[in-house]
Amino acid sequence: MSFTETTTTSWFARLKGALMRILVGIVLVIATTVLLFWNEGRAIKTYRALVEGAGLVVSVDAGTVDAANDGKLVHISGPVTPVGTPGDDIYGIRADKAVGLVRDVEMYQWVEHSESKTEKKLGGSEETVTTYNYSKEWRATDVDSSQFRQPDGHSNPQRAVDSARFTVETATVGAFTLPGNRVAALGSEKTIIPGADAIAAFRNAMGGQNVQVHNNLLYVGNDPRGPQVGDLKISYRRIDLAAASFIGAQRGDSLRPYKTSNGRELFLSAAGDSTADEMFESAKTENTVITWIVRAGGLLGMFIGFAFILSILGVAADLIPFVGSIVGFCTSLIALAQPPFLAPWSSPSAGSPTGRCWRSASSPPAWQSRPASSRCVGVLRARQRRCPPASAAPQPETRPMFLLSKLAWLVIQPLSLSFLLIVASLLAGMARWKRLRSLLAVFASLVLFVTLFTTAGAVLLQTLEDRIARPAAPADVACIVVLGGGFETDVTTRRGGFELNQAGDRFVETLRLARLYSQAKILVSGGDGSISGKYEGDAIVAERFFPAFGIEADRLIQETTSRTTFENVQNLKGFLDERGLKDCMLVTSAFHMPRAMGLTRKADLAMTPWPTDYRTRGDEVFGFDFTQPSLNAQLMTTATREWTGLLAYYLTGRTNTLFPR
Repeated sequence: MSFTETTTTSWFARLKGALMRILVGIVLVIATTVLLFWNEGRAIKTYRALVEGAGLVVSVDAGTVDAANDGKLVHISGPVTPVGTPGDDIYGIRADKAVGLVRDVEMYQWVEHSESKTEKKLGGSEETVTTYNYSKEWRATDVDSSQFRQPDGHSNPQRAVDSARFTVETATVGAFTLPGNRVAALGSEKTIIPGADAIAAFRNAMGGQNVQVHNNLLYVGNDPRGPQVGDLKISYRRIDLAAASFIGAQRGDSLRPYKTSNGRELFLSAAGDSTADEMFESAKTENTVITWIVRAGGLLGMFIGFAFILSILGVAADLIPFVGSIVGFCTSLIALAQPPFLAPWSSPSAGSPTGRCWRSASSPPAWQSRPASSRCVGVLRARQRRCPPASAAPQPETRPMFLLSKLAWLVIQPLSLSFLLIVASLLAGMARWKRLRSLLAVFASLVLFVTLFTTAGAVLLQTLEDRIARPAAPADVACIVVLGGGFETDVTTRRGGFELNQAGDRFVETLRLARLYSQAKILVSGGDGSISGKYEGDAIVAERFFPAFGIEADRLIQETTSRTTFENVQNLKGFLDERGLKDCMLVTSAFHMPRAMGLTRKADLAMTPWPTDYRTRGDEVFGFDFTQPSLNAQLMTTATREWTGLLAYYLTGRTNTLFPR
């Protein structure tokens, strides 16, 4: 039984739909980006929790409960004894000595299938021919026939019995008591053939309907060989578990989830007798699998999002169908290429950005890629740089979403966002979507006005600058750490020398401190943070800057690989630990200090914050300012970037709080 429906969509209607898909695509790309950020943070947190747990776990005899282990992470293994009997009390089905019972129900019902063929017409319209077919099938879930294109004659009744799962409330492993649902999740299932008593109980519960055993299941209906819509197939399976192993926090005679230092909860379980090492390795493997599954889902979501965003090009070109098909194919390829290019590839266990070394201080920059296992430590001594053995190299645990963060910033910064909203408003106007056009235009104007003609940027930046105050100068300092970002590296790569940018106060203040603490080492952290990767980093420029002002060459230590603040801190930890340097000062812009200190505390680096490069007066209040729009825009852009960075680092678990102190 089938019928055919033909619909025609005009070019303007398709253009409106494409415009809506752009908005949906933007939301989808943003959502999948957040998902990928979250997934990378989740994977790393889980991995660190597992590593911590593997170092703390204590294997104990399940036969006795030792009060001395209360609160500790313990591993037990042994035979499982269910407490009670799981059963379906409504229909009188029970499973003696089992840890669980499963009831599966399938109903014979109408199912709708559809097949569509779309043909493009000259002028940009589309004609879609859809054929609907209806068949009767066994389904474990309910099919809503009211949503059928042709519901008459294809009505499905309400299911009388639903699938269900029953478990014992608790079970024991030796002297330990465990939740029944956790134990049942490990068991193996075996079909139960209902007896005469079960059939009678079912028949009574079903109001006298015909109930019989067919192929080891209960059949509710007149004839299993000629099923009718509404007939049911009901099967029961018992869940058995002979032995199991668990890892959790001992609380009296029970096990509970153990909270690690990073806030993750550990509760591991496995069927049979498994060692603690085997269980932790299995959990790490599971974490990796989940990570890649979510990554795959994120990539798919990104592809769909970009395809939606670019779909308007194909629709616009469909005025001539042949051209539209070519454009649509090309946009699909572009959309397909974006997710792998932008996605973060992190490893919960290892994997860091490729390191780079500049081998000669006397020659033009010559970059040479090195494996991640060969991090470079740049020490300016006799104008030579060296790389330590791989074993001594710092190993950041993640490769952050470098490309994605750079490209995403091109979109979300206030002036770019205003431009994109204006473009979207123009497209909405072309599609005669007046309400949306007006809404987008108003939003774009609002963003532009707040950015250019208010002190909002100054207020937001001031909040960041006031978060961490400069302390009293310490009596003694072993090293001064300065984060890169103070040089115009695109200029210095071509012209040489050292050209300071707006954040140049970081290096001016470091120079002052270097003169004040004449014995302190100076560690400059900063590689090429550009997308192209063709410029020298701040650490390289520092090779020329500090000696030009009389700072001895052997005081300078260069870290040349980091491209982000996260990599700054990860690499610094290895450098400082290798040299046994403590009592260090951290110099960076005041607005950047909360994010930097959040990372150092996460990495267990004790450093004295020394903020500099203040951009606001300190007494900013929100108001209108029509005198300096370019400065207002600059402050808003800087503040937006930093707050976005704080949010991203918090979501990925790189900092413990959203706004560190």
